[in-house]
Amino acid sequence: MPSNGNGSPTQVLRAPFKHVLKAGSYTATTVNSAVDGTMDSCTECVDSVLKNKYVKSVTNQITSFGDGALNKFAPVTSKVSPWVSPLVKKTKPYAPAAAVTVVALATPPVLTFCAIVAFFTAPIWMFFGLITSFIWVPALIIFSAFAIVFGTFAAFVAGVRYASSPSGQAKLTRVWRKVSGSPMGQKLFFVN
Repeated sequence: MPSNGNGSPTQVLRAPFKHVLKAGSYTATTVNSAVDGTMDSCTECVDSVLKNKYVKSVTNQITSFGDGALNKFAPVTSKVSPWVSPLVKKTKPYAPAAAVTVVALATPPVLTFCAIVAFFTAPIWMFFGLITSFIWVPALIIFSAFAIVFGTFAAFVAGVRYASSPSGQAKLTRVWRKVSGSPMGQKLFFVN
């Protein structure tokens, strides 16, 4: 049996899991180097753009205008802090209970009114929805397909980046020890 370097024997993975390990390692290295390279390139690009003399002059103009406008409206844009009673030392809520109750009681009638208006005006807006559906339905299908593909890709890259971080690696190692240490894991993953 092979040794892991400190004298204790290591278990040998079965062939499919060896290939999965190699592929996962290659994928993680490739994704991380691609994302890091892209982030470095973007940082260099932004730095080079910000060093341009025209960009600096426009940035200074916008900054001076913004500082002047913010100084004029400083009382309006100052942060709101809750009033704390000096005796009670308890923060009062921003919305009084009566206002929350009124909103909660007014919501069902308002929604009912909106539904009634939508019901009686349906022949108009449904007609335009039907006529324009030749444009927006294919656009919606194409957008949905793009969103699904892009979302899956982004989730995959985010998962690889997280699993490559120290905290993600610690979680993966903990789960791997738990699964591979079980009797079923021993039989499934390792050569006896």
